[in-house]
Amino acid sequence: MGVPPTGEWRTNTGDYHDAAFSFYHTPILTVRETQFGMSIQIFEHLWVRQVVILRKEGDQVAVFVDDGEAIWIPVSYKPSDLEQICERVFQSVLGIYRGNVNVFVHGDDRLMTIGFAPQGKGRE
Repeated sequence: MGVPPTGEWRTNTGDYHDAAFSFYHTPILTVRETQFGMSIQIFEHLWVRQVVILRKEGDQVAVFVDDGEAIWIPVSYKPSDLEQICERVFQSVLGIYRGNVNVFVHGDDRLMTIGFAPQGKGRE
């Protein structure tokens, strides 16, 4: 589910569509780095936001999932290119639970909030 890369977000609102991208509130679009947020459900009432950054250079796109190196994929990507991005997202989310508990509770620059749905109000 797409969520804004910064600020508040709610799990019971559904997909934020275009508002999931950093350029949503910009009246004039320019070619630049773009951020988008993904809400990833961990448990029934627990979601985390993973921010992904895209940077186009020539005929390639750099995908930044975490503080690691960029994953470079061609503009005309194949399913195998997406698999390595999905694996990086998975490893990044796993890292939340393996890392510093203080970062998990309070967030950091790329994971600012953790969403909890009220009992009985989760997405079906």
